Amino acid sequence: MAKRLPITIDADTQFVDATTPISQLVPAGTRSVVTQEGKIIEASDFARFRAADVPGGFDTQTATINKARDVAGLKQRELARVNWWLSGFEPCALGPRQALLSNSAEFLAIRNFPLPDRFRPDHINLCIAIDRYPSTPPLGIYLAHTQATGQIVSQIKSRLNVFRDAAFHGAYQPRAGFQWVCLIAEDWQVNWNDIRRGPNLQKYLAHFYALLAE
Repeated sequence: MAKRLPITIDADTQFVDATTPISQLVPAGTRSVVTQEGKIIEASDFARFRAADVPGGFDTQTATINKARDVAGLKQRELARVNWWLSGFEPCALGPRQALLSNSAEFLAIRNFPLPDRFRPDHINLCIAIDRYPSTPPLGIYLAHTQATGQIVSQIKSRLNVFRDAAFHGAYQPRAGFQWVCLIAEDWQVNWNDIRRGPNLQKYLAHFYALLAE
């Protein structure tokens, strides 16, 4: 007969099989647990821990609790990642393809963003609002709209929803000289330890490029 042991979950003691994984002991929607010994176990690790691993029991947590993070440092890492990605494209005749942060880090701007071969010219200036990032994911892309880029913007409109004087889903209205591309990111959970492993701005921009290349 399998060994059963007492375990206290949210002040309620029950007897369970010692090999039962935490994933089978917590209510649906539990994001983390805190053991009696003070160890935090995230939902992604529930299957790895058994009842025998937490003999003192635990408290469940359904809310997301984030400790203070270095947002400025994160934006710098995002910037470096985008510039790394841009360096893989052919040089632009008008100058370097370069991502920059505004002085207040409210926007990530890109000079000469690469466009697929069907676009002529094959570049456009654009920016993403990141003043609320990463608590708010990217909410669309702002294309610089000038006389020289009119045909490019029209081509983009044939594939994506683009608006001159409107924006939706909580995005900022486009400023004069810009048009807004409706490309909304959802379920955005940055991997603070290694931004390459989760959603990031480089992947978001690469997805935009891939949509245009279809």
